[in-house]
Amino acid sequence: MAELIIGGIRTKFEKKKQFKDFEPPFTESEILELEETVESCLNEIKHKEETIEERDTNNLSDDGLYQLEQEYVSLKNQLEEKEKFNSLVLNKVISILDQVDEIHRYALEVEDNTLKQYLVGIKDQIDKEIKEIDIEEIKCNNEIVNEEIHNCVQAVESEGKRQNEIVHVTQKGYLLKGEVFRKASVMAVK
Repeated sequence: MAELIIGGIRTKFEKKKQFKDFEPPFTESEILELEETVESCLNEIKHKEETIEERDTNNLSDDGLYQLEQEYVSLKNQLEEKEKFNSLVLNKVISILDQVDEIHRYALEVEDNTLKQYLVGIKDQIDKEIKEIDIEEIKCNNEIVNEEIHNCVQAVESEGKRQNEIVHVTQKGYLLKGEVFRKASVMAVK
C-alpha cells in the first residue's frame, strides 16, 4: 500500500516536471523525506492494525474459549440431570409393571375371572404403551440362559428340559431401545 501512495506522489511530480513553466513546490530531498514519512506512517498504521487484530483475536480466543467451556459444563450438567431423571422415570415405570404383574399373579391364584379379564386388558394396553417408548420385556419362556440379558438366581432339576433352559422368571427384565435396562432374574435347569 505504501508503494502505491509513494508511486502516486512520484508519478504526479514527474508529470508536472515535464512542463517548462512548472516550478516544483518541493525539492527532490523534500519529496524523498515526505516519501519516507508517508512510508513510516503507513508502517506504523499497519503495525497498529496488526497489534489490534492480534489483541482482539487473543481476547476473543480467551473469552470465546472460556464461554465455550462454560457452555460445555452447563450442557453436560443438563444432560446428566436429564439422564438421572430419565433413569428415575424408567425405574418407576418398571416398578409399576412389576406391581401389575403381582396383581395379575394374585388374580390367577384366587381364580377371580373378573379381575383376570380386567387385568388382561390393562396389561395389553400397558404393553402397547411401553413398546411405543421402546421398552421391551426380555423373552424368557423356553429360552436358554443368556448371561447378557438373564441373571440365573437358582439352578433346578427338571425332566424333559434342556440344560440352562429357563423354567421360571422371578423378576422380569427389560430392554430400553434394544439395550439391557434390567436383566431378567430366572431359574434354569442345571
